[in-house]
Amino acid sequence: MASSGAPGLLKTGLRIVLGLLITGLSLKTVWHVERGNVVGGRGQAQLEHLAAIRVAPEYRNPAAEGELVLLTGELLAANLHDPLTGFRVSGVALQRQLEMLQWSESCRELENRRKQCQYQPRWLDVLERSDRFDRQFSEQGLANPGSFPGESVTLWGEGRLLGAYQLSESYRELLERGPFFFERWETVDPQQAGYAGSWYQRQDPAVAEGDFALYRQPPPLAGEQLGEHIGALRVRYRLLPALEVTVAGRQEGELIVPHEHNQYTWIQAMIPGSHDLTVLLQGSGAFAAPDVWGNRQGAWPMLLIGFGLLLPPLIRRTAMGPGYADLQLRFRFATMVAATLVTALVIRVVAMV
Repeated sequence: MASSGAPGLLKTGLRIVLGLLITGLSLKTVWHVERGNVVGGRGQAQLEHLAAIRVAPEYRNPAAEGELVLLTGELLAANLHDPLTGFRVSGVALQRQLEMLQWSESCRELENRRKQCQYQPRWLDVLERSDRFDRQFSEQGLANPGSFPGESVTLWGEGRLLGAYQLSESYRELLERGPFFFERWETVDPQQAGYAGSWYQRQDPAVAEGDFALYRQPPPLAGEQLGEHIGALRVRYRLLPALEVTVAGRQEGELIVPHEHNQYTWIQAMIPGSHDLTVLLQGSGAFAAPDVWGNRQGAWPMLLIGFGLLLPPLIRRTAMGPGYADLQLRFRFATMVAATLVTALVIRVVAMV
């Protein structure tokens, strides 16, 4: 009888150990999320108490090393060059969107499990693998190119962006995707740009009026008619011109990087124009807390699973009688939810202290 009970004890022990591990890790994550949410919220209300060293963009201030700094200056234009097209223009940054004309598949199911597929050329910015198309595509003697000749990127000048200072990669992401700079990107004036002779301009109804695009055609394949054909390339550009900005962050040598205010919040701000620190941070929402709801969606279900592993064996071991244990196990999901909610309330209260 002892040997028959050993597997059950081992299974129960492993379940308890696994439940403790999951519960412990979940509690740590939940604490970090809730504590960070509280501290971040307090930080928003305490912006007026922050102080930053204002520095001039023309030279680095050694006394500000490692400190929160504020500087207003012009993002400097540089000579930008796209090696793919030979395109040259002056600006802060140049966004290149590269597309290739490729066959695209559209299928629908018919009766008797047959498929009817249609194939049309489309401008796509990723490689369309035609070897994964239905076999009727290859039976027509069609194929897409086997590789994509480049990628869509943002090209930056080699000089310093702010006089004596450079902006770290995270600030460049603000320039690329931040809401304050979205409308600052402009179409390129073809009269002020140069490009290689193998690329050309032409009218294209798919390109917005006033937008600048370059095209290159590969040699036509056997049987193809003259004109636009599969493998043609299209490049569109957007240019960020020189403009005045105000930046807040930590000075690290020549770099401006996000400033860690505490373990839960950090300061990273940049908006067009000249502003003081309070206006800058309030306007840009740069006093950031962790991704509270995103982390909650992962941490709280894991805590529920941890309680689900722990509670049933503990109920069996500690119940006053078999009937009471059966009653508790029957409502174990409600018990798990109640335990999770109580834990959430306790953590929230302690985090606010």
